[in-house]
Amino acid sequence: IANGNLRIGNTRLPAAPQDPGITFTCDGEMLLVTGVGRSLFRVNPANAQTDLIGTAGSLGVEITDLAASIQGIFGLGVEGLYRIDSSRGTAQLVGNYGTGISFPVGGGLAFDSNGQLWAIADRGPIMPSAIYRIDRNTGRATAAGTTSPGIESLAIGPAPCAPAEPVGIPVPLGGFWSLPLIGLLLVLGVGALRFSRA
Repeated sequence: IANGNLRIGNTRLPAAPQDPGITFTCDGEMLLVTGVGRSLFRVNPANAQTDLIGTAGSLGVEITDLAASIQGIFGLGVEGLYRIDSSRGTAQLVGNYGTGISFPVGGGLAFDSNGQLWAIADRGPIMPSAIYRIDRNTGRATAAGTTSPGIESLAIGPAPCAPAEPVGIPVPLGGFWSLPLIGLLLVLGVGALRFSRA
């Protein structure tokens, strides 16, 4: 993605917005958000063709990055976290980040493999970029540290896109079944000893 003249492959998008963001959904769909363009696009990675979802500006708010997991698709707004409807191209506020926390210059959003949502806030070319944990249910952000200035993107993989598979619980030899097993061995041992003496 090149900013200014925004392109994916040889396809130029209808506008030249700032702060685009992109993600793959759990269904393998590639989505692109146009930041100040407030629009959501579906992208075909095979031929770089883009399709507008909803109408131009239908997100209704500036979203600078997207993150997807089994919990849904989320968007990084300036003042709060949004849930994205990828069928209608709309955004619904989950909640504000909290007092004094905002993303006025944009940033990145990503889930880790445990389902924790993380964000990084670009603070310009001099100030360190801030790292936050975000509660996907409330939108509240908690400061987690800082990193190099000018960071606008975040990728952590893979995001959890399937329910956790049930895991069998092994029963150790010293567990529940050990007492009946030891008892059986003792009975067999005593029986074998009596048979050998006979």
